[in-house]
Amino acid sequence: MNQQNKIMKNRLLLLFIVFILFSAFRADKPVLTIFTIGDSTMANKNLYGGNPERGWCMVLPGFFSEDIRVDNHAANGRSSKSFISEGRWAKVISQVKKGDYVFIQFGHNDEKADSARHTDPGTTFDDNLRRFVNETRVKGGIPVLFNSIVRRNFVQPEDASIATDARRAPGEQELPKEVNVLYDTHGAYLDSPRNVAKEMGVAFIDMNKITHDLVQGLGPAESKKLFMFVEPEKVPAFPKGREDNTHLNVYGARTIAGLTVDAIAKEIPELAKYVRHYDYVVAQDGTGDFFTVQEAINAVPDFRKNVRTTILVRKGTYKEKIIIPESKINISLIGEDGVVLTNDDFANKKVVLISDEAHHLNADTKKMSKDEEVSYKSWEYTVHRIFCANRDNVLLEFTATCDIKNPLIKAEYENKIILSKRICLCKCCRRSEINCSIFQ
Repeated sequence: MNQQNKIMKNRLLLLFIVFILFSAFRADKPVLTIFTIGDSTMANKNLYGGNPERGWCMVLPGFFSEDIRVDNHAANGRSSKSFISEGRWAKVISQVKKGDYVFIQFGHNDEKADSARHTDPGTTFDDNLRRFVNETRVKGGIPVLFNSIVRRNFVQPEDASIATDARRAPGEQELPKEVNVLYDTHGAYLDSPRNVAKEMGVAFIDMNKITHDLVQGLGPAESKKLFMFVEPEKVPAFPKGREDNTHLNVYGARTIAGLTVDAIAKEIPELAKYVRHYDYVVAQDGTGDFFTVQEAINAVPDFRKNVRTTILVRKGTYKEKIIIPESKINISLIGEDGVVLTNDDFANKKVVLISDEAHHLNADTKKMSKDEEVSYKSWEYTVHRIFCANRDNVLLEFTATCDIKNPLIKAEYENKIILSKRICLCKCCRRSEINCSIFQ
């Protein structure tokens, strides 16, 4: 009996996701695209060397349903002027179709003095914003204007290095003394998007206020957790470390994007129905909190009662062994359409199907004996329609590529049999059961 319990325990730990795995099925229908244009505070980042920097629009897809596609064209160092002159805007507007959205956020680099980027609020900056709005509308798109996020500036008089978005290693220079008041660095550049939005009847999102309230509320010490403050020898991409009061890390980007989508939902009701919030997002392309499902599970607070932790797993194939400790309770894994969690631990292992299991085979089961031997080539948890009818129980559907030994079936399907099962994992007894009564 002990050996049997051990086998069952290992099977649960190594193979089954012990908590709820949801996947939202959606009918094929046109997907709305949100095009985003702006500077480095929005942009996608290179992940080389474990770079933790993220633009807030890089992580934006994790806050919308799969009915929305975020196409992020924001680029480091660009102003409204250079975004146009480099042909970036022409590329974006050529793709906009009726009903698409264009999120527009500039200012940080329009403030810079060099002629390739500089614009003036009230004149040239406003003119560029009007151009984005007008040309989007001509294509049938819907423009949305944003002003800039704050720089983390708790220094007065203003620290010139902050205003230039300097990135420096710790200890390169003596830092000025910080106070408890967050000071503005953008000036009139914050007003241009607001004024143009009012003039042209465009939705406006005051991201400066959103981020000011957040950073000011956290104060000088805690607010560093949002920005690119990296200790030396902690991240291969920055062996000397990094001190950066402008650019966001993973936590900062996710936090600010979450606050922003709430403001978007309030200002643009048509998008509100697509907004989603999850405790953690797993994504192989760096658009989430973590790259692996196991990292997200490990981050869940121990024995978190009275609330369910939600983890979105974005599209991709995740080759990992998932182990959920007993201290991680009330977890929901929500998989995007097409997510696969795969583990090859059961390659070449043999099990015997009992009759209850055999009738779930997507093959000619009439040819299969009651105790048919199956050799698994690999094991994949494929995210299908997963749901739960009870807080303390889990329904998991999965597929496994296997080799049926029955010569009649083997000859017909030649190692391509797909085993589909519905497994109910009951918390009370930790047993896997077919046709669990709560689902009947």
